[in-house]
Amino acid sequence: MTTEANPTLLKDINHNCRGYEEVKKEDHMLYNRYNQYILEVYDEDLSPLEVLKCMAAAKSIEDIVNGINSGDVNKEITATNAIRKFLSEEHNPALIRILINANVVPKLVEFLSRVKNAELQLESARTLTTIVLCRSFQVQAVVSAGAIAGFMSMLSSPHPVTAEQAVRALGIIAKDGPKLRDYLIEQGFIKAMLSLVKSNSSATLLRSVTSTLSNLCRYLGGSVLAVRQLLPALYHLIHANDEEILATACMALSHLTDGPKEIKKEVINAGVVPRLVELFYHKEETVIYPTLMVIGYIAYSGEDISDEIEAFVSAGAVAGMIHLLDSPHPVVVEHAAWVLGNFANQGAEIRDFLIEEGIIKPLVSLINKPDTPVKLLQEVTVTLTNLCGGYEDSPLSVPAVRQLIPALAHLLNSNDSDILVCASMALSNLSADGHDERIQDVVDTGVVPRLISLLDKNRLNDDFVISMALSIIANIVTANDSQTDSVLAAGACPALAKLLAHSDLEIVKRAARTVAKIAAGNATQIQALITNNVIRPLVDVLGNGDFKCQKAAALAITNITMGGNVEQIALLCQFGAVAPLCTLLETKKPKTIVVVLDCLANILAAAKKMGELEKVSLDVRVCGGLDLIEVLVIHNNVDISLKSLAVLKQYFSTDRDEDSELAPSISQSGNYEFNTQPFQTPEGGFSF
Repeated sequence: MTTEANPTLLKDINHNCRGYEEVKKEDHMLYNRYNQYILEVYDEDLSPLEVLKCMAAAKSIEDIVNGINSGDVNKEITATNAIRKFLSEEHNPALIRILINANVVPKLVEFLSRVKNAELQLESARTLTTIVLCRSFQVQAVVSAGAIAGFMSMLSSPHPVTAEQAVRALGIIAKDGPKLRDYLIEQGFIKAMLSLVKSNSSATLLRSVTSTLSNLCRYLGGSVLAVRQLLPALYHLIHANDEEILATACMALSHLTDGPKEIKKEVINAGVVPRLVELFYHKEETVIYPTLMVIGYIAYSGEDISDEIEAFVSAGAVAGMIHLLDSPHPVVVEHAAWVLGNFANQGAEIRDFLIEEGIIKPLVSLINKPDTPVKLLQEVTVTLTNLCGGYEDSPLSVPAVRQLIPALAHLLNSNDSDILVCASMALSNLSADGHDERIQDVVDTGVVPRLISLLDKNRLNDDFVISMALSIIANIVTANDSQTDSVLAAGACPALAKLLAHSDLEIVKRAARTVAKIAAGNATQIQALITNNVIRPLVDVLGNGDFKCQKAAALAITNITMGGNVEQIALLCQFGAVAPLCTLLETKKPKTIVVVLDCLANILAAAKKMGELEKVSLDVRVCGGLDLIEVLVIHNNVDISLKSLAVLKQYFSTDRDEDSELAPSISQSGNYEFNTQPFQTPEGGFSF
C-alpha cells in the first residue's frame, strides 16, 4: 500500500519530535523513504516517543531488508535474527506493520523451505511466529505469503525443535479464527499433527502439539469428521503424566463438549470418561478445572442428555465432584458446585442420587463458612435451588428438606441480589406443599421478619425477589392460625397494602392472593388487615386492576365476608366494594361469578342484619348489578343459576315468602348459606 505524504501530518511529527531540525541529512532522506510506513501506522494514536522509535526503526529496517535480500546465507541469518530480536524487544504493532510493509515476510516464508540450512529455517520460523503472535492483520500477512505450506512441511523435520516451532506457529494461526482453522484442517493438518503424538516424543513437543490441538477444538462446531480425527490423540494425551499436557488436553475436550449434542456423544464414545473421573483426584487445580468443564458443558444443555449423564454417573463422577467441594482451591469448588447444579437439574432421579451421595452436607458447610467468596456462594445457591426444583411427582424427602430449609433461610440474609433470587425461589418451592410441619420448619428458622423486609423494594430486592418472598409468605399463611399470626406479627399487613399499589401487576396479583389467604383465617386476622389499611387498596385493585388481579381481590373480599363480623363486612361497603364486585359478574369465568355472587350475598345478609339492606340493595341496583344477576338466573351453569335466583328472592323480591325453599339464610358465623346447598364453600375460605 502506498500512502502520499501528508504535509499537515509531517508538520505534526516535526512539532512533536524534539530535535527534528537537527536530524542528519542522510537520516532525513531515509525517513522520507520510509515515511509511508510511518504514516500508515500513525492512525494508531502513536505517542511522540513511539513516532521517534518508528523513525529510528526505519534505518534498522533498511539494513535488515538489505541483509535478507543479499543472497549471502550468513547475512540472511543475521538479518532474520535481528528481526526477531527487534520485535521481541519492542512488542509494538506499529513497528511490525513497518516490517510487513517493507516486504520482509515473503522472504522469511521462503527461508522456511531451506531444509539444508536448519539454522536459517528455524530462525525464520521463530521470527514468523513472533509476528503472528500479535494482531489478526499480521496473521493474515504471514498466511498470504504462503507460510502455512512452509510450516506444514516442517512438521516432518528430523529436528524436533524445528517441528515444535512449526506446531507452535500453526497453533497460533488456527487460534486466529474459524476460517484459518478450517483451512488448516482441509490441508491435512490434523493427520500431520497426530503423527507427532508418539510415546517417544519429547514432553516439549507434546506440549506444543496439545496446545495446537486445543486451538483446533475451539469453536469446532459440528465437524464430526474432524472431531473423530482428533479424539484418539486427545485420549492418548489425557493419559500423560505431564501436568501441562493434561490440563491442555482436558481444555481441548471442554471446547468440544461446549458444542452440539452429536459432538458431546463423540467425546463420550471415545472412552475418555473414566480417565476424566480419575483426574478429579489430581492435586493440581490447572488439571481439575478443565476436567470439570468437560462434564459441565455436557450437563449444561437444554437437550435430552440422559445417556451422557448416565455415563459419568456410572463412572463415579458424582462422588468425585462432591469430594471436590472440599478442595482447597476456590475455583475448583466453585465449578464443582456449578457442575453438580447442572446434574441436579436433570430430573428427580439424578437429584435424589446426588442427595443419597451426600451433596447437601458440604454445600451447607460452604454456606456457613464466614470466608466463602460471594461467587462461590452464588454457585452453591444455584445448586441448592436446582435440588429444590419442582418435581411434583417426586417430592424431596423430609430429611433432605429439613437440611435445606435452614441453609436457604440463612442465604436470605445475603446482601447479594443473585443469591437472594435463587434462595427465595428455592424456599418458595420447598414451602409450596402447605404441610403444617414443613411450614413450621420454615417459621422456626426465624426467617419471617426477613421475608417481610424483602417485600420492600431496594437495590437488592428486585421485583422477582419480592414475588418469591410473597410466594413464601403466602405458603406460610395457608397453614394454621399460629403460623399466620407469626407473619402478621412481623408486619406483613403494611407491606401488603403497599404492594397492592405496585406497578408490577404480577406482584399486585400475588399480594392480593396473600391477603385472600390471611382473610380465610379468623376475625382477629381480618381485623389486622382492616387496622393496617389493607382494605382500601384491595378495593382499588378490585375496581382498577387487570382481570387476574381483580379475581384475586374478589377472592380476598369474599373471604372477609365469610369470616368477618358484620361490622367488618360493612367496611367493605364504605370503601365502595359493591360496584366493582357487580362489574365482575360480566365475566365469562363461572368460578369467578360464583365467588362474586357469594360475596354479594354475604354483604347483603350483613346489611340486612344491621338494618342497612335498603341502602346496600340500592347500591347494587344503581351500578347495574341487579340487571346482571337477573340475566344470570338463566345461566347454563346450575350453581350460578340457583345462586342468582336465591339472591333475587331473598333481597330483591317484593314477595319475600315466595319459594322459601330457595331462600338463603345467615349462619351463626355470619357466612352465606343456601338451604338447597347447590355449592359447597371451601372450608377456610376460597383459594386458587
